[in-house]
Amino acid sequence: MVSSVRCGYVTTGNAPRKVGDPPIVHLFLPRDRNCSEEVDMHDTKERLSVLWIFALLNYLYADVVALFAIAGSRNSFEPLSPWALMGSAVLIEIPIAMILACRLLPFRANRLANIIAGGVITLVNGFLTFVPPLAGWGRPPAFPEYLFFATIETVATSVIIWQAWTWSGVEAEVSTERSVRQPEAGTTSS
Repeated sequence: MVSSVRCGYVTTGNAPRKVGDPPIVHLFLPRDRNCSEEVDMHDTKERLSVLWIFALLNYLYADVVALFAIAGSRNSFEPLSPWALMGSAVLIEIPIAMILACRLLPFRANRLANIIAGGVITLVNGFLTFVPPLAGWGRPPAFPEYLFFATIETVATSVIIWQAWTWSGVEAEVSTERSVRQPEAGTTSS
């Protein structure tokens, strides 16, 4: 027996709970357009932003693992040049900026920015991960771990490119209308 439906969730049983009572069941139903309590992951802006967060966390943790490998080895290492550090800073700033840009840019600019940023990051990541070890340029970084993270990062940025490429203007208009109109309050935000 369903006792309450609120914002897409069905809750059974609303009596005070005692030890041994059956658990309360929460089922997710299709999104109620009038509900503002849940995040609509069907919104491409939200999905792209979450994918950039996922990619960024993988970049950061891969760097942490590489630092552990350097710190754990007894070998000395040569520090990176200032230009290499600047390049690294620019590369990591791209996903950081895209997390915010996905949420704020209008449709056309958002779509183009995601395709370009995803393409640049995918190409640079793929080149830095796979070309030096295969070409014999220096020794690879913590290769199995780094290859693992690089594969996940490349898949994530490829999905970002695909999501942006297949994103339609019709979906963007519906998404904007849904986030601006608040029919239950009878108002619209400006």
